[in-house]
Amino acid sequence: MASWEKEQARLLKLYEKISSGSSNSKSESDADSAENNSSSSEDNESTADEEYEAPEEPENDETWHTNTTL
Repeated sequence: MASWEKEQARLLKLYEKISSGSSNSKSESDADSAENNSSSSEDNESTADEEYEAPEEPENDETWHTNTTL
């Protein structure tokens, strides 16, 4: 097995461990309740979006590209 395949397998196991949380197996009812909670909080998210102000863009477009070298 190539070293990148070993690394990919290791990262996949780590991802599965992280996404399952503290328990090894997450039940479907937990996932369903998480979806219900996220959908019920949409009203709160919309008010947060209204309060968000985007950062000002620099006047000179070249400032966006100062760290790129081709």
